[in-house]
Amino acid sequence: MYISASYARCIFKKYTGKTIFEFLLNKRMQEAKKLLSDPYVKVYEVAGLVGYNSKTHFAETFKRYTGQTPKDFQQKIKEGNTYV
Repeated sequence: MYISASYARCIFKKYTGKTIFEFLLNKRMQEAKKLLSDPYVKVYEVAGLVGYNSKTHFAETFKRYTGQTPKDFQQKIKEGNTYV
């Protein structure tokens, strides 16, 4: 394509309204929420499936993004108090 990485990032943000990092984080967290809706899936499995090598880093990021830990989210799903 012969465009610089910087220009590609600018174009991406212009058309999506988000940086590439924000876009990927949003996609990862949406997928994590879907996976966590299954009470039999472990948090470390979800972390790996959405691209995190560390369960701890995933849990911290998930909490920053949703305001709750992955375990709390999973518990609320079980109780029927949260929508994915």
